[in-house]
Amino acid sequence: MLATAALSAAWAWQMQVFQVFRYWDSDEYFLMAQQLGSGEAITAAAPYAYRVLTPWLVARLFGDIQLGFLIVNLAAGTALALLLTFWLRHFVASAGVRLLMVAAYALQWHGPLRFVFYYPAYVDPLFQVFVVAALIVAERLVSRPALATGLGVAGLTALGTAARETMLMVPAAGLLGAVLARRAAEWAWPVVSLAAGIAVFTTIYLGTPQARAGYGLADAVWLHLTNKPVESILLVWFIAFGPMLAVVLFDWRATAAFLRRRPGLALLPLVCIVLAYIGGHDTERYLFWSMPVMYLLIAQSIERHRGLVATPAIAGLLVAGQLLSQRVFWPVPDPGNAVAALSETAGLPAQLYAVLNRVFVIDDFHWNLWSNFGSRPFHLVQLAFYLALSAVIILMLQRRATSGVAPA
Repeated sequence: MLATAALSAAWAWQMQVFQVFRYWDSDEYFLMAQQLGSGEAITAAAPYAYRVLTPWLVARLFGDIQLGFLIVNLAAGTALALLLTFWLRHFVASAGVRLLMVAAYALQWHGPLRFVFYYPAYVDPLFQVFVVAALIVAERLVSRPALATGLGVAGLTALGTAARETMLMVPAAGLLGAVLARRAAEWAWPVVSLAAGIAVFTTIYLGTPQARAGYGLADAVWLHLTNKPVESILLVWFIAFGPMLAVVLFDWRATAAFLRRRPGLALLPLVCIVLAYIGGHDTERYLFWSMPVMYLLIAQSIERHRGLVATPAIAGLLVAGQLLSQRVFWPVPDPGNAVAALSETAGLPAQLYAVLNRVFVIDDFHWNLWSNFGSRPFHLVQLAFYLALSAVIILMLQRRATSGVAPA
């Protein structure tokens, strides 16, 4: 697992040329690290000012803030690969399938191990570490209740909230899941964890009175509900996780049965898609917070149907689709690149490449990477491609299943 993480990071390091250091949200986190290092009051904008843990670590451990963010986030991304492995071991017996999911995580272009070389100063990787760690400890708490384990979940929630306030979604989903399942015995620790997280957030909020006014939740909800393309609610899933989702759709009955037994896990991706859609611009990056549950569902479906998925045609389509959706061979391009209009491109080969470049963002058209930005017509083409590819994969799986190929 460590080798997979290291190879992905090394690949991203040598491939990614353009980097963003002090722009957009990263400028706020950079400022926070400077102020925390010099003992000044935090004047970054809300809500960034309340996400203190990563900037604090950078300020305390490194003199070079840019390098500090890169190292802290790389370390967090590597820890995530290990934690994802431990998480999947609770549910997936096949070491090969677990390794496949870790590779999918490590090679994802907007995942921590690759995105950090484009955008070093952000706080998601450490927050995601606490999400997966809390899920692992909470799983142990369900099977073997103990005071120390419950306190561990609460402690991880508290630390995760200091990294990013969205950590509260983990105990909130757990509590709502226990309520829906009518498991009163499982309510206590999510409540304690929520209380711990809220206490930490309140402490940070009260301790940063000079934070600049940013944008409020109501403003964000209104902005995104009235501006985000409706089709992005579908496209975002393929950008975040790729056409491997087709295997889950093929296996929907078994997946639904599992999620009925674990409503807390079922709610986590739902919470993430709501937060991703209404809470920020980079919808795909926010939906990726649900990756421990989504990779678990994908892994379970692949494991249940290994004999079908491993057939060369299906495996080939899945691998090719993932390589394409995860942009394994392409860096994140410079968003400031000036590009010629399609009508100005001469020659059929050049025009075909220009279309592919706009749809799959090979070396230009940075804003087409995100379902919330860029060209809506080309996003519709991209969505049609992924839906068609998924339909083909599902049909092939169904045909192989009915032809007598049994899952291994």
